[in-house]
Amino acid sequence: MALLGSVPKMEASGSFSSRFELGCRLLERGAHADAYLLFSALHGEREHHLAVLYNLALCHIAAGEWEFALRLLERAMAQLRINTMAPPPRDPTYQALVRRQAAGRGYLFPLPESAPLLAPEYTRECVLRLMVDACAACSLWERIPALAKQLPHKEYVNLQSALKLMEQQKKPTDENK
Repeated sequence: MALLGSVPKMEASGSFSSRFELGCRLLERGAHADAYLLFSALHGEREHHLAVLYNLALCHIAAGEWEFALRLLERAMAQLRINTMAPPPRDPTYQALVRRQAAGRGYLFPLPESAPLLAPEYTRECVLRLMVDACAACSLWERIPALAKQLPHKEYVNLQSALKLMEQQKKPTDENK
C-alpha cells in the first residue's frame, strides 16, 4: 500500500532536497509507487541530476521495467565525470573493506543526493553494478564484459553472477556450431 498516495500537489511542495530525501526514505521502506511519483517530479525539474536518475531507475526495476531502468542508468553514467587516471593506491584496510563491500547489495539502496559530489567512486560503482544487473535482466550479454572492465574490482557478487549467466548463455550456442 502506498504511504503517500496520489497527492496532486505533492511535487510542488517542499524543497528539492527535502523531497529527494523523502523519496529515498520511501524507497528504503518499499513504497516504490510514492517514491516514483517524487523522483519523476524531481526528474522533471532536474533531468540530468545523477542521483535522481539512479533512484528513478530503482523504481523502474521494482516495477520490472529493466529497459527503462537501463536507459536512465546510461544517462546517469553520462553525467559522471569519467576519470581516466587510475585511483591512488589503497592501503590493506581499504582493500579488505572493498572485498567485504563487494559481497554486499548496498548498490540496490537509494543513492543520496550528495553522493555524486562527495563520493564519486562509490557513485560510479553503484551505477555500473546496477547497469550489470539491468543488462543481465535484458539479456544484453555482450555489454557485460565492457561494464566489468570499468569496475575497479572484479569481486562483486552481482558481476560474478552475471558473467556466469553470460557463459551459460554462450554454451548452448557454441554446442550448436
